[in-house]
Parts: sequence; structure tokens; C-alpha cells
Amino acid sequence: MTAPAQALSPRHLTEALGTTWQLDRPFVADLCPFDAYRHEQRETVLLELVAPGRRLQIEVSPQAASRPATSAAGLALTWRPPGPPDAGEAVCRRLALLLTDRLGQAPRRWRVLPASVHHLPAALAAELRWTPASTTDDPDHALLSADADHYARLYGIRSTARRVAAVQGDEPGISIHYPAPRRGALPPSGAIYPAPARVVHRRRLRTYFARLGCLFDAHGMPRTVPTPHTLALALADRPGLARLRPRMLRNRGPSLRASTWAGWITAHILPISVAPTWAVQTARVLRRARRLQQIPIDVGMLVHDISLHALGFHAIPRAAWDTLVARATRHRRRHPSRVAAFFEETLTRACWTLWRTLDAPEGFAPAFERRLDALLCELDALGSPSARR
Repeated sequence: MTAPAQALSPRHLTEALGTTWQLDRPFVADLCPFDAYRHEQRETVLLELVAPGRRLQIEVSPQAASRPATSAAGLALTWRPPGPPDAGEAVCRRLALLLTDRLGQAPRRWRVLPASVHHLPAALAAELRWTPASTTDDPDHALLSADADHYARLYGIRSTARRVAAVQGDEPGISIHYPAPRRGALPPSGAIYPAPARVVHRRRLRTYFARLGCLFDAHGMPRTVPTPHTLALALADRPGLARLRPRMLRNRGPSLRASTWAGWITAHILPISVAPTWAVQTARVLRRARRLQQIPIDVGMLVHDISLHALGFHAIPRAAWDTLVARATRHRRRHPSRVAAFFEETLTRACWTLWRTLDAPEGFAPAFERRLDALLCELDALGSPSARR
């Protein structure tokens, strides 16, 4: 009878390596374990090691029919460029010895698990922590409290304040956690979306966004986001980035008009609207009719606007952002809805497409600059006949 396959994930693999594999401690020469994550396409686990000026990746996969140069317990160990070959081979040999010592020499069957925050190595998962907090320490306390009341009234569960341990500054700022609705559903205007897999699962990117006050849940959803004040603090010492800053405001109606939204954006402000209580009460009544579940209502817009737009845009180089805004301002008077759609849809997609390809956050700026001319062309096409259709 064939033995069942054993689970392979970043956590399973690092646990099998034992205490010899420790984050940021020398493993072979000056190479230190830095990260462990599941490959996004192949059914393998990657171990990353770093040293000053060097980076090395080791791919660990269930052993193929052709015997690899280095293997242990049914696992193939191969190094991936750009790491130096001699260091890669030395690390593979050390890993094979550790795995053989702890798992035995007999080959085993392995099943690679899907990427999940539950499968992060314990040491990496422990890096990101939060503690309960109060919005009274935030300048937008009144609006945050009103939005929490509205969210509870409409969706059956209340948003809560947290302090994320990785937030930069003298003291961690306030972040707000928005649980999934217990009743009803978020309208498209306020929907949130899972972050790219590498943003959630790779240490460099995950901790980078945590320092901005954002945490992802078990499904990769950015349900904990910084308040505008917290995000401004985290970006205060980075003058080379886009000057766009979120601002909470009390709206007079259920939701902002596209033309109003475009006006705020071209003034370098991302508006985060909080609907008045009467509009929320009305929406609650209307939502009881199934066909009206998706009506726009500005409740819980903080998590939508911060996770989707502010965090997507924040690393745009300032000069590129100013160029985009200057070009958009030319078109806003005649085509306000199209300008709003450019920022809400086209630019947002472009930014998250770039985040989806990066190994490290510092790669965003040069990648965006290579995309800038194409984005400017899309802005200039707003008034064309094809854009009117």
C-alpha cells in the first residue's frame, strides 16, 4: 500500500530544517536565511538567503524522475540564478544534510500545499503583530466613529481600531480593521480585493505594507488599513513619492459624484467619504429589496480607498504623479467622469499590475516610469470619439 503524500509548505519545510535554519542568522558563510514562500506558478517552495550585495534562491520540490544533483528524503534542491553557483551548491548540500538527518534517507512522497498565510513559517508570521487601540488618538476620531456605527448598522459587525507593530514613526499609528459583512454585501463602489500573492507571501513586500499600517487576512484581503493620519506619518520622510494624501470628509449625500471625486484627486487629495446617518438608514431599508443590494453607499470606504487606491498609488514618483495630474487637469472640466475613471480604474490597475511583478518595493518607481508614457497617452485619448463610446 502506497504511503500517503506528506504536506510541503514553507512552514513544513522550515520546521523540518530545525533550529539550524534561523532567520537573519548565518547559514553558509555570510548567507543568512531571509524568506520562505510557495512559488506562484510551480508546485515548489523557495528558500531565500541574503548577504551584503547578494541574494540566493533555493527551489525545493518533490523529486522528479531524473535524479537531481542534490536531493534528500524525496525532495529536489536546486539553486536559482542570480546567486553565485558555488554558494548555491554549498547551501543545497547543507540543506540536504539537515533534511536527511531529520527525515531519514528513505524517499518520501510530497504534496505541495497552496499558498496561504497559515503556511508561513512561524518566525515570519510572528513578525507582524497588532494590538487593540482606540480611535480617540486619531485626528479623524469623530468620522471614524461615525463610520464604525454605520458599518455595524448596515453590515451587522463593527470596524475596530488596531495598532500595527510594524508601522513607522515614534509610535505606531492607528489602523482600522473592517471584518467581512455578517449581513448583506459591500456594493461594488466599496468592494475590497485580495492583494497580489507576492505582496501577501513575500517577506519584503508583506513587511513593507505592514510598516504603512496594512495587514492581510488569511485570504489575502487587506482588511486592516491605516487611517489617513497614520499613512501620512509613514510617508512623511519620503518626499520623492506622489504627494497624494487621503482625507476623510463628511458627505452630504449617500456617495460622492464622479466629478467631485476627480476634482479632489487633481488637487492631490484622495477623498474618503462618510455618508450621513439618514442616508445609511435609507440604504438599510432599500437593501432589504434584493434588487437594491448593490446601491452605492459611502460606508466602510476607508478600507476600499486606502487598500485599493492609496496603497496602490503611494509609491508613484512625485514627478510622474505631478505630470499625470497636470495632464488630467486639462481634461477634467470637459470629461470629469472619464478622468475619475482613469484614476479609479486605469491607473489603479496599472499600479497593482506592477506590484504583482516586484521582488522588492524599491522596484516600483523605475517600473512605473517605464509605464508613464503609455498612461499619458490614455489620458490624452479621453476626448477622442472612441472614448465617448
